[in-house]
Amino acid sequence: MEHALTKRDECDADRKSAGDIVVEALRAEGVTTIFGIVGSHVVGIYEALRRAPDIRAVSARHEGAASFMAAGMARLTGEVGVTVVTAGPGVLNALNGVAQAEFFAEPIVIMAGGPPLGAKPYELHGLASEEYCVDCVRPLVKFAARARSLEELAELLSRAFQISRSGRPGPAYIEIPWNLFVHGATACVRYEPSKVVRNGIDPASLQEACDALALAERPLLIIDKGVLHQEGRSQLAKLAGAFGAGLAVTRDALGAVDENHPLYCGVVHDHNFGPFGFDAVERADVCLLSGFDAGADNARIIEMRAGGALIQLKETESFEGKSLSEACAFLMRSRQVKPTGQAFRNEHIADKHARVAGIESDPRANLFLRTLASVRKRMLPNDISVIDAGNHEVWARTILPISGPRSCIGGANWASMGYALPTAIATRVVHPAERVFCITGDGCLLMSLSDLTTFFEVGGPSILLLLNDSEYGMMTDVQKARFGKSYQSALPPIDFAALAQAMGGRAHRIETPGDIEPVLDDALATEVPVLLDIVCGRPPLPVFPAKEL
Repeated sequence: MEHALTKRDECDADRKSAGDIVVEALRAEGVTTIFGIVGSHVVGIYEALRRAPDIRAVSARHEGAASFMAAGMARLTGEVGVTVVTAGPGVLNALNGVAQAEFFAEPIVIMAGGPPLGAKPYELHGLASEEYCVDCVRPLVKFAARARSLEELAELLSRAFQISRSGRPGPAYIEIPWNLFVHGATACVRYEPSKVVRNGIDPASLQEACDALALAERPLLIIDKGVLHQEGRSQLAKLAGAFGAGLAVTRDALGAVDENHPLYCGVVHDHNFGPFGFDAVERADVCLLSGFDAGADNARIIEMRAGGALIQLKETESFEGKSLSEACAFLMRSRQVKPTGQAFRNEHIADKHARVAGIESDPRANLFLRTLASVRKRMLPNDISVIDAGNHEVWARTILPISGPRSCIGGANWASMGYALPTAIATRVVHPAERVFCITGDGCLLMSLSDLTTFFEVGGPSILLLLNDSEYGMMTDVQKARFGKSYQSALPPIDFAALAQAMGGRAHRIETPGDIEPVLDDALATEVPVLLDIVCGRPPLPVFPAKEL
């Protein structure tokens, strides 16, 4: 005889472990991939993941790489990236990627194991205080908490996802004490998915922009990183066209505007980007700033050089605020006088084409630069470039096409070395059908080398272009410019191709100009990751026309 379950029976049948609650949260929040490393304090999560084939677990080799992967997924999708790390050293190893996510307003949730509740000082992965990891992480995140019970864990996870995605997105941290895994389920816990509160454009700043643009003769729109993944990003280009306004970006927002746009004025930054962005700032009578963090350095730099009024579209968590798309539509409707002429034109792209042509025609050009120029000719519209920090980054953005946010993914002003490889891995996961070009240098790759095995394991058509000049090249340049000599910037010569092959991957060395074309063609003909070890001297930084400051 069948009996209906009572409410208590339903709870007993639905009792969950800490790992089960985590998996339920992931499903409820639409998470299909997590990045992490199995460790003693999170084996309960991994056991639950083993029984959840709908959620992919990508195993990194270092927690810093895992957090970069989660941040990369968030940047590529706009959704929450998740990383799972063990207690203590695992958490502290992950902090670089957490800081990256805070810098770029990337929503990620870090789920970490922790010392048991009531832990004695200096237990496994513990220090004097059982809350030391929460205290370490708190300055970098929007929300940090340590669960005290399974009931509280479900509530904290929901809050973490909500806070991570709401307002200005960013990282959130949840620590799960070891004994919550060990003692299993103690109650019937149901996970309630989070609700997101999006920022909008502050009505007062929108009206100020409307009034200023109505009188402007040479308006300039300047875009920062906060716009990169907003739905209204494309509307800014339409707004520029309606007002005859120039379009410029900060270094952090590289790719927010297609560099071929006729009104594109370049990058507003003073480090190897050329003078075009600042020329536009000085010439404009109104600069309209969108996507800037309040008080950030990018705005300060522009304020120092601005020749006219500076208006910032500020964000608010108020429901009165308009979305970026709505704000652009409002400003376009308010335009009373059609533009009489075009005050700005795209000088950047002509300069870029001339530089590429000069490299291609110069038999003495640096081997790495010639390789990048050959890559440029072979790139397809949907190809994705992920770029590390250093001289190779300067030249990659100088040579390779930049047509959208994912055409040039980099660490920008956070500028963490070792960023590109784990972010390229996340890119492969998010866009498995697209080709990924990972541009890095020997100094950067050495900082994330352990995850070269992950790069090969994840698979798919990917090319890692490695500038192997046996030094921290940018630091050599900086030291010689300031002190006349360099010190401790040299690296030992390493055969990275042999190293990659020892890790089970495919690799080639490029040592002469004659190697470039056949090696590239072979690499692009495969559907697996390939490392190209480009052995050459340090490339000189690009020289731009001198400008008085």
